Amino acid sequence: MKKVIFLLLLFAFISNSFAQQFPQFSHNMFNMMTINPGFAGSSGEMRATLIGRQQWVGLEGAPNTNLFSIDAATNLFGIRSGVGLNVIQDKIGFDNDFFLNLAYSYRTDLGAGTLGVGVGLGLASISLKPNWFIPEGDNFTPAESDLAIPDESSKMGFDLNAGIYYYTAKYYLGASTTHITQTQFDLLKGTPSLARHYFFTGGVTFPLPFPQYEITPSAFVKFDGTAAQYSVNALVTYNKKIWGGITYRLGDAVVAMAGIKLLNGLKIGYAYDLSINKLSSYNNGSHEIMVNYQFNINFDKTPQLTKSVRFL
Repeated sequence: MKKVIFLLLLFAFISNSFAQQFPQFSHNMFNMMTINPGFAGSSGEMRATLIGRQQWVGLEGAPNTNLFSIDAATNLFGIRSGVGLNVIQDKIGFDNDFFLNLAYSYRTDLGAGTLGVGVGLGLASISLKPNWFIPEGDNFTPAESDLAIPDESSKMGFDLNAGIYYYTAKYYLGASTTHITQTQFDLLKGTPSLARHYFFTGGVTFPLPFPQYEITPSAFVKFDGTAAQYSVNALVTYNKKIWGGITYRLGDAVVAMAGIKLLNGLKIGYAYDLSINKLSSYNNGSHEIMVNYQFNINFDKTPQLTKSVRFL
């Protein structure tokens, strides 16, 4: 427990000066599958998540992100494993990115918990479809003649992720990296690449003095090798079904969250981000909706032959 608390405190000293290349999410504690393939199968069941995010409402060209992920526990070839799929569409201004990733994790008991070691293989597609306005006149160069101005183009490349995820009934720790290959995309007038990102996550659940209430403080850090973004969150849950909480993203936003778990295993959550940086005067906040469905399914059940009662 002391090690968990130490890591959470350590994250607090990482500064936030982070440009958004990897999509921004507020439901990070419900969305580990996107950043860490070691998370696959950690629930012991099948789990599907949908997230829709509209960032910086009112600001033209602001990010708009949609995500679908699904993972499940299985004994693949007799090995305790997890498998998963991530699909992300992220649109920012002229840029429209698409990521598809298949994940596999090897899971094993370690101490009081379970360790997942995972790898993700997939494709990344980067598309530009600009709509430039160039003033008329001999002093202005048309966009198609200016090598410094990108024009419409689309490229696809290989993407590789890896991560480890350790969890018990009370706490979790994760470390992962995405875009390991740092794939370059030749978009005619430049060679943008996917920057390698590093993620560190941790959280612990404590019971509160009030019956049926518990609190889960957590930390989320992403780092691109030069700058980091740090978030700290606290969720209060009632009867393991209704939750509410707040997130502080250092120098960026304050996030209010709420959600409910229904009887059939369906979770629905909402988050509202209030910007506290220089963009606060130019947008009306960010909205994010999360839908999560978890259910039990046995992939490893051996088919059984049964006889019809007609022939008994």
